Amino acid sequence: MPYPAPDLDEVLDATAELVIKDSLGAVTIRSVASRLDVTDDELLHLFPTLTDLLVSMVNREYAAMFRVVLDNVERDPLGGLLSRIVRYTLTAIYERELARALYLSDPDGLNSVMRASYGLGHTPHLHLRSSFIEQMQLAGMVREDVDPEWITAAISAIAAGMALTSPHDDLDDIVDGISLMLVRSVDEPTEDTTPGKIVFCEYATSLASRTGRR
Repeated sequence: MPYPAPDLDEVLDATAELVIKDSLGAVTIRSVASRLDVTDDELLHLFPTLTDLLVSMVNREYAAMFRVVLDNVERDPLGGLLSRIVRYTLTAIYERELARALYLSDPDGLNSVMRASYGLGHTPHLHLRSSFIEQMQLAGMVREDVDPEWITAAISAIAAGMALTSPHDDLDDIVDGISLMLVRSVDEPTEDTTPGKIVFCEYATSLASRTGRR
């Protein structure tokens, strides 16, 4: 006898609430089913394994984050500059409750979930790779005399430091400071940042496509 499937968004919302309240590792099929007042079998009819459920939750959050960052980049006249892209990416992570819980509270758990689904070569992140920086240089958004590997390493180190010292009452000041450093040392002065917006859109879309695979 087939089981009626619970509403997908309600299931993912309940799972997200458990992650925010406790941790990724605390989520089980039983805890989610209990929160929704459904049976384990009803939930398993929609998600055959706990990994399937967690991956779907993470993918939905990724998609929402990408939309926020892309919208902000598109609206900002200077949105195609690296300083603005980093600003909006960091803000998206730290201001979204679920994203903050995933990235800051249980990054190992997040890696485990995604690798279980996509293999050991897949590490979930929103970090900017050196290949992206190189494309930004070709688009005239990043100075030619800076090393893409150095920029990538510096941004990653800063993001890691923010994670270690989170939560921040002065998040805006921190992001402003990082953005200002990039403006002065990395951004190529230009009035038309459209090429940078195009590069970032293609980059973000490729990441969203990878995390969206099932």
